[in-house]
Amino acid sequence: MKIKQATRDITTIALAAAIVVASKFAMSSLPNIEPVTLLFILYTKHLKRKTLYVIYVFTFIEGIIYGFHIWWITYLYVWTLLYLFVSLAKGEGALYYASVGGIFGLLFGTLTSVPYFFIGGIGGGIAYISAGIIFDIVHAAGNFIIISLLYKPLDYALGRIIGNSIDR
Repeated sequence: MKIKQATRDITTIALAAAIVVASKFAMSSLPNIEPVTLLFILYTKHLKRKTLYVIYVFTFIEGIIYGFHIWWITYLYVWTLLYLFVSLAKGEGALYYASVGGIFGLLFGTLTSVPYFFIGGIGGGIAYISAGIIFDIVHAAGNFIIISLLYKPLDYALGRIIGNSIDR
């Protein structure tokens, strides 16, 4: 029985991570417009115990595809922060999560700047944030729009797929 459950968990994590990687890749021609934030919000809601594994598998695959650099390390904690916030938040609904995604997108550059403060001092960190502010604004708008449009149907679909299973 434990082997069957472990196999189910590994398969769920692998499929969920593959969906994140494929959806991000499918939208990669649009800078900072991606469904990753939406998917991690939904996974946190429906696959709470497995979501951190999905985040780390996704991050590892991103490193394999794009190379391991400083940005890769930031993905480990930035997506974990989103998971923690969504786990602890009491809000519900598309507008709430669209707002969370928008704010997260706006703060993404600041959150990923932490290593640059250590490498380049205060000036290096501020330069990193300043250079990326336009991308953060686009990221925020993209997150807000994508989550506003897709949260309800994907939340419904994932709820139907997962159901009330005890292995959530």
